[in-house]
Amino acid sequence: MIARPVETDLLLYSCPSGHAYFIRHAHCPECRLELAESRQPSTAVIVSQTTVRVNPAGPPFRLGVAKVESGAKTLCVIDETVPDGDLVSVTLERRGDLYHALKRPAG
Repeated sequence: MIARPVETDLLLYSCPSGHAYFIRHAHCPECRLELAESRQPSTAVIVSQTTVRVNPAGPPFRLGVAKVESGAKTLCVIDETVPDGDLVSVTLERRGDLYHALKRPAG
């Protein structure tokens, strides 16, 4: 089995005014300045979550909105090890086109 590399930072797009996005835009949607790639720590906080109970592909799963320190938000699948509740601190890991929220290691 080949081990896949784990990204420790998130690739975001930010402008000089400090607005940040997970999705590339030609210009900042808020101030119209040019966006540049930036790396940010993968730590995030779950600000909202729900359980998807009707899943044609399998069992129910949790889906949430994660917010990183810069203010950028993304939709993510929440791992079963992450405790229920909003404002839970997690680590985001990109798997293909999706972000997964994982329980932060102790320490």
